Amino acid sequence: MYCVEVDPPDETLFWLFRFMIDANNQAKGCGTTALQMAIDEMAAKGAKRIRTMYKSSNNIAGKLYKKMGFRETGEHDECGDIILELNISLQKKTLTEDSS
Repeated sequence: MYCVEVDPPDETLFWLFRFMIDANNQAKGCGTTALQMAIDEMAAKGAKRIRTMYKSSNNIAGKLYKKMGFRETGEHDECGDIILELNISLQKKTLTEDSS
């Protein structure tokens, strides 16, 4: 699930919520593929940046997000989750360089 930032309104900043892959399907590339599909869909709708969050105890989620180009913002949400942000133009550049 995702949405556009509303406080303050920013139609180029999207939030990705509750991105989960069942434990039986982890470490098979499903998360990478699904996350890239979600990024592409948000980009097609005008996203320039995407934010998400994860619990510090969830190392698998942290590794996946960072592998896909998300960077920690230094912020935490009200539950203490770590907030990450992806700059889509930088992600595309990194993916292009990695495939060369």
